[in-house]
Amino acid sequence: MSEKSSSGIGKSILSAVIVAAIVLPLGYVGFDFMRKEMREHHTETRSVVMDLKSVAVEEIRSSTTKTAEALQNVQPGGGGNSQALAAEMTSLKQVTEQILAEQKTISESLSKVLKMETEIAKAKPAPEGPVADFSETVYFGIGKASGADVDKRIAALVPKMKTMLAASGPCQIDVTGFADTLGGDLSNLKLSRARADYVAGKLRKAELDVYSVEAWGERRLKVHTYDGVKNENNRRADIEMHCGKKPKKATAGT
Repeated sequence: MSEKSSSGIGKSILSAVIVAAIVLPLGYVGFDFMRKEMREHHTETRSVVMDLKSVAVEEIRSSTTKTAEALQNVQPGGGGNSQALAAEMTSLKQVTEQILAEQKTISESLSKVLKMETEIAKAKPAPEGPVADFSETVYFGIGKASGADVDKRIAALVPKMKTMLAASGPCQIDVTGFADTLGGDLSNLKLSRARADYVAGKLRKAELDVYSVEAWGERRLKVHTYDGVKNENNRRADIEMHCGKKPKKATAGT
């Protein structure tokens, strides 16, 4: 094989190597990003994208350095089997095309995630009714619907509620129970109902008239998490008092 022909094939192979060296790290980092995005909350997307950029740049820089070192070891016009070189060039071309296709898929998926984050950030929850004149929350342990800490919390709230009643006249008291996403949907609904019933029972024993008792299970989370995640802020029962007006509330589960 002539020096010119061998040199041309060698340059083609090296071009393919350079493309693979640059694109492959991007593909790897892109897959890592998608894995992170599925695990973490959507509000962290921006920081993840910044990490993606820095890691990608570092990977490209490292790969390019290695490629440059490899170029120095190539002898122009060197011997070798032309068929083997041609086969290697074809193989590298196929790998490069596959990486580019995967990179396009990752880029499209990333765009969808970012678009979804923007839409969620702009979305505003529909108003459920007038703001409560009095609103407090009682928190529960994992799988618990009662406890000494719960009793202490309710006992501390009762005097405040009675003071408001005395000053504002008739008030509507509503108790709503919730659960985190740890456990099944049905069991969490029953647990949230038990929490609401327990708090309402304590208030009634303190001679406070409870108007409604509702349960939402793992819906209407205070802190949004994926399924199967324990979160103490979601294991709660909300107590609201509306004085002089009745709130318009959605019908909760029972």
